[in-house]
Amino acid sequence: MNNIYFIISSLLLIFLVFSCTERNDPVEVGTHPTEWNNSGSIKFHGKNVIFSGPGACQSCHGEDYQGGSSGVSCYDCHAGYPHPPGWTDSESEQFHGEVVEDSGPEQCQSCHGEDYNGGSSRVSCYDCHAGYPHPPAWTDPESEQFHGEVVEDSGPEQCQSCHGEDYQGGSSGVSCYSCHASYPHPDGFGDVESTAFHGEYFKVIANWELMPCQSCHGKEYTGKNTGLSCKNEGCHNSESGPEACNTCHGEFTSLVTNTQKWAPPKGLNDETDITQAAVGAHQVHLSYYSYLTGTLTCSECHIVPEKYSDEGHIDDSEGAEVIFDGELAVIKTQGENRVPMPVYNRSNTSCSEIYCHGNWGLLKSLSNNTLAYADTLMEGNTAVVSWVDTTTAACGTCHNIPPTGHSNFGPGACANCHNEVVNNNGEIIDNEKHANGKVNLFSSEYDMF
Repeated sequence: MNNIYFIISSLLLIFLVFSCTERNDPVEVGTHPTEWNNSGSIKFHGKNVIFSGPGACQSCHGEDYQGGSSGVSCYDCHAGYPHPPGWTDSESEQFHGEVVEDSGPEQCQSCHGEDYNGGSSRVSCYDCHAGYPHPPAWTDPESEQFHGEVVEDSGPEQCQSCHGEDYQGGSSGVSCYSCHASYPHPDGFGDVESTAFHGEYFKVIANWELMPCQSCHGKEYTGKNTGLSCKNEGCHNSESGPEACNTCHGEFTSLVTNTQKWAPPKGLNDETDITQAAVGAHQVHLSYYSYLTGTLTCSECHIVPEKYSDEGHIDDSEGAEVIFDGELAVIKTQGENRVPMPVYNRSNTSCSEIYCHGNWGLLKSLSNNTLAYADTLMEGNTAVVSWVDTTTAACGTCHNIPPTGHSNFGPGACANCHNEVVNNNGEIIDNEKHANGKVNLFSSEYDMF
């Protein structure tokens, strides 16, 4: 029996010696399966990484995944995976936002899916930042994917992770203010005493443009995506909301029915003094012609827009255009041969050649009351009056007392014939019947001729 064991042991020893000393090629390690890079296959390497983690790749691709013994870097295909340690740290140079900024979010789709909802990674990009990567209709206010809807639901703070705490761009390099310059609103945006008050933004930054407000608050300013109406009590409470005349000039708190308060003061730049051209004699004229209603008074000297957005309303010209397009300023007299051509001189803020300030004449040959005539023509002085100095339009400036060519019946005699217009002290008692394009005589009134 011992001989048998000896023989078997000897044979095994001989086999081992020869098998160890004979040179053989290394055993070939199996390579990745055919569908290793097919994201739709069950053999896709992404699925293997999900189950086993990326550590298994390090044996061939290196601890840093840059290639190792395989000579193939994982980053040749997906630049951001395996994710480095600082991938989610916005302060790190390895922050994924930097990678996305450089290369775009599309590279994330290989693992997180074409819709970024997880894909083979089973980790949705939206778990951290609900609005990014942005869907196709992200900037379409009519779409359910509109970013305004997301902000309304979750607040703008989520945008900070990419656009920065101040929304000026952050790691995205895209400032929120590129599209809507005033949102997210800074502190004090609704406080009239604050330097950040939206009225100042509207005037200085937006150059009176209301479109940025409409993008969130709606075309009618009733709230839309924000749920906050601009027409709240204490704010813009007129039917036209922020587009009301007195939003920019005049008295902001006045009733919408009080059209006299639509005009300055205040001016566009908060001017309040009559010596400033933006204010001037607006209220003097509006008070005197208070019987003219609505925008009729304004239209005597300005083109009044039907809508805030009408062409020519907001432009780069210096101050408001003065265009005498109303009825009073250009009334024809002297047999319709005297046609006023009113002029506003912006350099010295004066008005001239205008009917209202004495550019009129009445021919004796056309009158039924020739007794009043001292000459063939009775006329005004065609005065040059200052817009910022009301003393230049004092009584007796626009026409003499009595007018040139009028018989002189002595002091205080005006009331004898013009009793509905002036009293015995020479004071105008009815503005509606003075400088209105008519002759008022012996309690009757007729057009100037």
